[in-house]
Amino acid sequence: MDDDAGKLEEKLTEIVIGLAIVSERESRRWQAEMAEWHRKREAEEAEARRKAREKAEREERERIAAEEKARRDGLITEAMNWRSAGLIREYVEARRTSQITQAPKFEDWARWALAVC
Repeated sequence: MDDDAGKLEEKLTEIVIGLAIVSERESRRWQAEMAEWHRKREAEEAEARRKAREKAEREERERIAAEEKARRDGLITEAMNWRSAGLIREYVEARRTSQITQAPKFEDWARWALAVC
């Protein structure tokens, strides 16, 4: 409105320049906010990818360790079975060659014992 400083028509240029300055300032602020939002989003995505990669690597290490444990356990079981089978064979042979009178069905028992191993 008109005042002591002059008429409104004379102030239009200043008003338009002021609006342009405010508009430019708001546009830059919005662009800075958007750039910050994009930066945070990219950082969050990178962090999520890093965590997923670490999880996959950890799961792979755990899988390999479990496979190795299963192999080791299987080997130990096989070795123990081999030792037990040898012990059974030795025992049957010792009973065969002993001076102790053989039970009437010893050979049936011996065949069964040797089939177990």
